[in-house]
Amino acid sequence: MKKSLLIAALAVFTMASCSKDQVVETPQETIAFNVVANKATKAADVYCNANPMSEFAVWASYGGESYFADERVAVSVSEGTTTCTPDVVRYWPAFDKSQTMTFFALAGTTTDLDWTEKGVTAPTVAYTIKDAVAEQEDVLFARSATFDDKSSAPVAMNFRHALSLIEFKAKNESDNLHVVISNVCATGVKKSGTFTFPTNPTTQNFQKHDDNSTDEDNTYNTDEKWETSGENNGEYVVALANNVSVPKDKTTYKSLTYLAAEDGTTANYYSRSMLLMPQATDTKVAGDEIYIGVYCQIYNMAGNTYVEATDALLYKGWALVPIDINWEMGKKYIYTFLFKNGNGGTQGGDDPKDPKPGTDPVLFQIDYTVSVDDFDLILDQEVEMVKK
Repeated sequence: MKKSLLIAALAVFTMASCSKDQVVETPQETIAFNVVANKATKAADVYCNANPMSEFAVWASYGGESYFADERVAVSVSEGTTTCTPDVVRYWPAFDKSQTMTFFALAGTTTDLDWTEKGVTAPTVAYTIKDAVAEQEDVLFARSATFDDKSSAPVAMNFRHALSLIEFKAKNESDNLHVVISNVCATGVKKSGTFTFPTNPTTQNFQKHDDNSTDEDNTYNTDEKWETSGENNGEYVVALANNVSVPKDKTTYKSLTYLAAEDGTTANYYSRSMLLMPQATDTKVAGDEIYIGVYCQIYNMAGNTYVEATDALLYKGWALVPIDINWEMGKKYIYTFLFKNGNGGTQGGDDPKDPKPGTDPVLFQIDYTVSVDDFDLILDQEVEMVKK
């Protein structure tokens, strides 16, 4: 009897769009803003544009120097109209035709950001992912078009996701195993990095799509990037609100982190999803492995269905799998734990809050060898059949 966990990576995520950008009139000389994309928080769904963030921070560069920095703009929506209200009213400069002006913005984070912009065309921001999954932030970025004169229209800021969204499912294809999952994890992840804004505007806004569809053509086509730093010691554990039973079923997937199936509203869909630093790894390089896994109980079913009172518990603890990744900004990755023949999972300890990758397989196969004793030779004699 040999069982396993095998991993499949599915799907990507991109932004959704508003059907119409709606703006508010402002005096011509002031700098006004309009939001055309928006954020998620851990308490809310990954929204489309119709429900924007509550505020964003904006920086302006004029002639390669800082014009203003880290100023907050409140965002509100009323009867379909989006209003952006800066904390400080700013005015357009008297443009020297050899000078241009560009706006950069960040949203979705309350973290104090280490921002550098002076004398560069693509500012950078240092950021660290929060350890608690429930507190992780959907960091958004935007770069405006470049202006060489005053604009009577609001500055359009099209925001894009700067992080990767990670989700987990499970499926049981075994004929005689029943699985109960209480926690999921990702460990060995780099959690800090420096984000560089693109040198081109983020003006393209992607169209709304079904959450389960992929949008391979929705690429950003700009040069924003993350440079990760520090150790790959990020450990992210999600305790499920209720244990998830994964019965024998070769066709049905059980969602572990996306809550649409158990919540009739969008309020908590992504509250257990992970927002992590974009990065790539190679499991062939020692120390470069990322592990994902589940804290589970695995039972051996004596019959066709699970019977709690009689079916034997085979294993309780973390079942971890090393994976290669290439997480990109603004993409969603769904990892499905498949319980089936083969053994692709290793034990990770029995502390639900602290997975520790090991080398022992989750389930040890019961093998058989066959040998037969020779018949003992008790008597060897001649028997005379005909007497003379």
